[in-house]
Amino acid sequence: MAPSSRAYDKYVNPDFVSKAGLTKKEIAAKHAKNLEAGYGKYKNKLQYLFETVDGVSAKRYKEIVKYTAKNYGKNAAAKLLAFTGTKVHGRGCAVQVIDWLSGKLVDSALASIKIITGEPIAIAQPGIRSALRASFGQRLTQAGAIILRSDFDADIIKKQNDLTNGLANALCDPALNLVPFQTDGASHVDYRRPISTPGEEDSFFRISVKVSQK
Repeated sequence: MAPSSRAYDKYVNPDFVSKAGLTKKEIAAKHAKNLEAGYGKYKNKLQYLFETVDGVSAKRYKEIVKYTAKNYGKNAAAKLLAFTGTKVHGRGCAVQVIDWLSGKLVDSALASIKIITGEPIAIAQPGIRSALRASFGQRLTQAGAIILRSDFDADIIKKQNDLTNGLANALCDPALNLVPFQTDGASHVDYRRPISTPGEEDSFFRISVKVSQK
């Protein structure tokens, strides 16, 4: 019999006495009292949240849900969702870069989180364009999260940009005769440090995208 089972066997034994001197009956009564008190608090809390206030049913509960959803959206948008985007905040910077490198125009209204030079161009080799979207999305999201955790450390930013540009070279169609992607190079996909604009919110993430031909 396992040690835990042996301990439990002693507990249910009518002759069991705890280190505090409590018998099985006293322990059961104590647990029952605690459970009853906990359930009473839970029940009172539900009644408080769902009672009608100012003529509105469950007003307190609705206000908590509304605040929590708003707060989650704000915090998440400032982290992971900054890359992927939300229905409220629009397409994230990673998604916009993928669109650009797939030959799709990017909404200029979202220019505060990117720096894109030139015209959109589909850089992927024929047959792997869907792979570009999947792999680049993962790479940019991962890189952004790592950079964020590093508090925008310059060495970390460069390392992640090197990895991103390496992936771009691996996926790029040689027939396009493009300058190889390189951090700060003529062709690049680079995260930049955020900047502050007087009177405006800080630009949380910027991605510089440039594609040049030889």
